[in-house]
This record gives sequence, C-alpha cells and structure tokens, in this order.
Amino acid sequence: CFEPLSPVNVHTDTAVWLLEQGLEIVERAAHPNVGICIDSWNVWQSRNLSELLRQCGKRIFLVQLSDWKTPRSTADRYTLGTGEIPLADMMRDIRATGYDGAWVVEILSSMHLEGSLWKANLDDVLDENRKAFERLWKESAP
Repeated sequence: CFEPLSPVNVHTDTAVWLLEQGLEIVERAAHPNVGICIDSWNVWQSRNLSELLRQCGKRIFLVQLSDWKTPRSTADRYTLGTGEIPLADMMRDIRATGYDGAWVVEILSSMHLEGSLWKANLDDVLDENRKAFERLWKESAP
C-alpha cells in the first residue's frame, strides 16, 4: 500500500508528495497486491481531489483519517472534525469508489504543539474520534 505524503515532508521523508504521483507508481507496478493509501492529512489539499479519488477506485487499499489546522508541522494531526479538512466530502468520494476496507484514525502528534493529542487523555481522544467518525460516516453516506 503506497502512501503519498504531504508536501510539508518534501526532502525529509519522500520525493512523492502528490496523490496523482502515488497513483502513477501503483498503476506502473500493475500488480493486484499493490495499492494506494489515502491519508486525509496528506492529500486533502490536492487539486481536483474528488476526481483523483475516483481515479484511484479499486486501487484504494487503506484509508487513514485525521484532521489538520495551523500551525502545520509533520506531526500535527487533530481529532476528526476539529480542523479544516472536508472529511465528510472526502469520505463520500472514497465510499463512492466501492471501497470497503479499513478506515484508520491516525493519532500522530507532537508534544511541542498546542493541542497535541499526545498531551491529552488517550481514552478521551479515542472516544472523541470514535464519535466523530460515526457522525462523519452518516454524513458521508452516498
């Protein structure tokens, strides 16, 4: 499962930071066991995201969800629905492809950020994200 990373990671973690680049790699591999990971935090600012997600179609092997807000760093994930990512729209587009695999809430953070998930009570973080995912799931129904 190939995961294109956000441009904020340029020259640190990857040279592939666009969803269309990741999809091209997966398509060139042309193997049924090679697919794409859609990480909301990494791809949400892609131009024509709805169209790109449709192009990914059956090549989507995993979806990772988190939210984003400033200040942006490489570790600033936030609880679903508390930031800027249009998660319900993105989830609706992914569901429309027929994707029926795992949906993962990515709890990546940094102790240096205000509002860091890692500074919070983990039970509360999990409960808040579970409730937010359930709400977004209903909102994103095709």
